[in-house]
Amino acid sequence: MKGANALTLLAAGGTGVAAHRMWRSNKEVKEIEAEAHRHEAYVRELKSFSDGREELVQRTETTAAAVELGATVAKFGHHAIAAIPFTILEAIPATRYPTIAVHRTHDVIADGAYLAAGRAAQAFSVWVRQSLSANREPLV
Repeated sequence: MKGANALTLLAAGGTGVAAHRMWRSNKEVKEIEAEAHRHEAYVRELKSFSDGREELVQRTETTAAAVELGATVAKFGHHAIAAIPFTILEAIPATRYPTIAVHRTHDVIADGAYLAAGRAAQAFSVWVRQSLSANREPLV
């Protein structure tokens, strides 16, 4: 009977050790699964953040193009309206040469203002794109 008791104790001890190892393994598997879920959530969050950045860049570029187009349309409308009094004054011999000088000065200043508006919109778009690209985190 002594051998049977020793064998029973040995089997019970082995079962206890196996049960403990199985418990630890299950606990580690659950921890790894939880970490995997956290990582998946992190990757989804980064993807969402990255998509938001791209959308912001696209909207900024679209806005810049619209501002530039608006500035171009306004410039041509401005020149067309301004040409009316300048044409009349240039047709009068006494005011022709001063009017030509004023007309040219007007056109240079107006062109510069409309160019500046378009370039400012483009510069803002480039700044947004570069700022977002410089701070980009890689997906893990």
